[in-house]
Amino acid sequence: MVMMEARPPKGGFRGFRIAPYQRKYRIFLINLVLFFISSLFLGLNEPFSGHEPALNHAYTPIQKGMRKCTWDQEICKAILMAARHFDLDPLLIEAIIYVESGFDTHAVSPKGAVGLMQVHPKTVRFVSQEELKNPTKNIMIGAEYLRLLLDEFDGSLELALAAYNAGIAKVKRYNGVPPFNETRAYIRKILEYVEEPPKEL
Repeated sequence: MVMMEARPPKGGFRGFRIAPYQRKYRIFLINLVLFFISSLFLGLNEPFSGHEPALNHAYTPIQKGMRKCTWDQEICKAILMAARHFDLDPLLIEAIIYVESGFDTHAVSPKGAVGLMQVHPKTVRFVSQEELKNPTKNIMIGAEYLRLLLDEFDGSLELALAAYNAGIAKVKRYNGVPPFNETRAYIRKILEYVEEPPKEL
């Protein structure tokens, strides 16, 4: 689940619940708008943004075992678009969706996180809860947040996943993966999915 901090600690960005004038939040909003505009014209041909793809897997679903492409083309296309735009492994995005929501586009957690990647409506204030149930919007927002977490933790996938689940403040407080069974199991499930996607979803 995408977690937000109550307030940003001293020193800058610590999550999405921050003042709109702060740099990374403003960049996030701008990228979000530009992505939707460019995707209308470019589709899956969106250029890379310069990052190294997390996990360095190829963008070929059949070769790398993506399961949703066998029976849900809408989600598959959204995953690939977000992966190309934010230089992420599409299988990683699919793994997060699998663990977060079980591919239920209408999933809502007890804490109010919504959709495939369990994005909280307060993360992006101009997107309604109903809009977050749209697979493409939800995946794009979740992927953007994951990219920001990877940048925040210098490319550490383990720490980025821990922050996605437990929040950035807790990762920094413990100077690593928090000692929570839920968070450690969350990371393990995602990495296991990436290494060997289940044959049936």
